Amino acid sequence: MLTHGGVGFGGMIWLYRKRRFMEWISKNGEMIQAAFYDLKTNAEDDTITAKWTDPNTQIQYSFYKTISNLNLTENDFINKQIPVIIDPANPKLYDM
Repeated sequence: MLTHGGVGFGGMIWLYRKRRFMEWISKNGEMIQAAFYDLKTNAEDDTITAKWTDPNTQIQYSFYKTISNLNLTENDFINKQIPVIIDPANPKLYDM
């Protein structure tokens, strides 16, 4: 019985930390435009991949977002820029 409560409590902590991160990145993050790279679809959801190269370091970053299946196709994104909010000090922390 204790393990079920631990799982529920862990989920609540995860949601709390996610919400705090979203608030922080919204206030302190930097908006960039990443190039659409890939779309993976399955019966349940779609995963969008976008790539961006930091102009200062020339390091390329990949950003991923999984969303509910909206019947998207790659044609919806070809030659499109995807807005991403990054932590300027660590672009691996982002919201897309």
